[in-house]
Amino acid sequence: MIKFLQPIKLALLVIICSSKLIAQDNQYEVLQLGARNAILSGTSVSKYQDGTAVYQNPATLTQATSNMISFNTAAMSSENIKFKNAVGKEYTLKSSATSFLPSLIGGDWKPRNRETDWVIGYAIYHRNRDKFRFTNRVEESKNVINDVESPGEEDYIAQYTIQSEYDETAGVIGIGKKLDEKWSVGASFNGIYRNQEYREVFTASVIPRLENNPTIDVVSSSSDISVYYNKAMAQLKFGVAYQDKGWNLGLTLMTPSIGVYGSGEIIADINLTNIKLQNDSTRKNYLASTRLEKLKSTYKYPLSIAFGITKQFPRVQYSICGTWYSAIDKYTILDPGDAVFIRPSTDDNVLVTKNFLQVWSVNRNVINVSASLDYTFRDNLHFLFGYALDQQFNKEMPNEPGFQLAKKTWDLHHFNAGVMLIRPKANWIIGVQTAFSKNDEYKIKRSLNNPSEDNLLQGGLSIGTAQSVLTGLIISYSFKFGNEN
Repeated sequence: MIKFLQPIKLALLVIICSSKLIAQDNQYEVLQLGARNAILSGTSVSKYQDGTAVYQNPATLTQATSNMISFNTAAMSSENIKFKNAVGKEYTLKSSATSFLPSLIGGDWKPRNRETDWVIGYAIYHRNRDKFRFTNRVEESKNVINDVESPGEEDYIAQYTIQSEYDETAGVIGIGKKLDEKWSVGASFNGIYRNQEYREVFTASVIPRLENNPTIDVVSSSSDISVYYNKAMAQLKFGVAYQDKGWNLGLTLMTPSIGVYGSGEIIADINLTNIKLQNDSTRKNYLASTRLEKLKSTYKYPLSIAFGITKQFPRVQYSICGTWYSAIDKYTILDPGDAVFIRPSTDDNVLVTKNFLQVWSVNRNVINVSASLDYTFRDNLHFLFGYALDQQFNKEMPNEPGFQLAKKTWDLHHFNAGVMLIRPKANWIIGVQTAFSKNDEYKIKRSLNNPSEDNLLQGGLSIGTAQSVLTGLIISYSFKFGNEN
């Protein structure tokens, strides 16, 4: 018979709802807008490079020499992750995806046959995206149940699956105004639509062996948690640009995001069967189940300030850039409220639903830096190189109720290279992007190591090394129209 969980026991179930997750949603600059800017690692804040100026720094739009439309495509992207814990057991978690979707369609336009100091820029692009599926399964003999009830070893079978997919699409329109031959200003409006689907499934069973004459039957623990939300947001960016004697400087400020609308859903089921919790002398069954629809969703991007410098030599262009992202205090992405979750429902246990199902986030201050080199091999052929540090923004708060979706607690180091072929009416770019990361103190709560009834058959905390490698191929075509300045 299903029993009601007393409040003193509720904290044990939080283990299920607050385990470590892995998701590519913990860095601000995984994807850079535009092929040339992406290979140059986002250093285009100080100087116009292509149609991405409307996003990077709308003030640099005034440096455009012709009207242009760009089509940039991430032709392939893949990611491999490996976790090795401190005792030497490896979990190889792999995720790969191939896509042929445009990451940018955009350009710039000078009205009145370009006889004005005003330039308009526009773009539709993928701001961020990721898709992955990680699994782990264990089948082995372990002594999990006390020998009084089940002498010797039992058969332990457990598996753990995480699936997550999210995507951000944005549209931006902006304008740049030349003040004089050296100074320009600009502003742009960014409309962002984000959606994310996440599911985490855990099952574990301990099967006593009949030949050992156990006094109990199968003991099991399972949870299935599914989260979905979408959010429409808006941000404004303001920029200043300066150019003189081969030097280019740029400064931008992007406002915090403003939520427009959004909704979400949480579906959760937790079952404990024939299990003995701490400080309990009897075995019981427990159930928690709910579906919460049409929840108000929140997602936030912080205030950011970027500064860049470019120096042009006869054949080489060097650029550096730094971007600061402000911290965001803890906020709730999805709030389940006092919904019915633990069964049977009472006036008391609905008050603790937030402790299990609240989805929240908190961001720390981040400073990302990048550097690039653009080498003119011939007038119509450039070699492009870039490096960027993309720090994770997540701030771990393990004692907070509920759970976070951002869990890739490592910094990314991007290394990019490519070639640009310049034609009278078009530019072609082909490039390769890579990113590497490593965290020597990565924590996994559901390790499936050393399971016991005290940890709900999930295993103990595992601390080890997590490594990630990302690779991608970029193909870009930019069409020029009108006459060069």
